[in-house]
Amino acid sequence: MRCGVQVPHVLPYMHMRRTSILLDPGLLAEIERLARRDGRPTSQVIREALDAYVAGRRDAERALPGFVGIAHGPGGNVAEQSEEILASEVLDAATGEPPETPA
Repeated sequence: MRCGVQVPHVLPYMHMRRTSILLDPGLLAEIERLARRDGRPTSQVIREALDAYVAGRRDAERALPGFVGIAHGPGGNVAEQSEEILASEVLDAATGEPPETPA
């Protein structure tokens, strides 16, 4: 109760949905060991691992910047030429020169 007004207790995980997964016993034992070592709930370790996995997959799927393919430019459709345009604009990390283009 704060200033005579009752404030409901909000748990940080209330916006989450409960689910069940099947895990290999060895994997579960390793997750539980990590959780005990860090003094955290097993569910938190699993959530963080899944968050990292999904973020990595999302980044891998997005090989080109999000803006590629949303506009037309002079000389045709930029989306159809995105690979060539990016290749001509990116410098080779080793030489500092534009990459060689196939003839």
